[in-house]
Amino acid sequence: MTSDVCYYDFMKETLEAVYENGVFRPLKRPEGIAEHRQVTLTVTAEGKPSSLADVAGRISPDDAREMREIVEREFERVDAREWQ
Repeated sequence: MTSDVCYYDFMKETLEAVYENGVFRPLKRPEGIAEHRQVTLTVTAEGKPSSLADVAGRISPDDAREMREIVEREFERVDAREWQ
């Protein structure tokens, strides 16, 4: 009887990088990765948007209207005396 055993050796490393001209450039050389090796990136952007203009238009007008209605309805329930 023949048994084929297959396993994958995964490496996980968190690297800081800068996104420039359509390319992620690591701020330090990753260890254990050969040149031209394909990797999978998970991107987390640090910081906040620089202005409201950076996030404007990201949701549909219908979603924005619904969100505004929810906020207005919930703020009507706030008792100002609770904040004193």
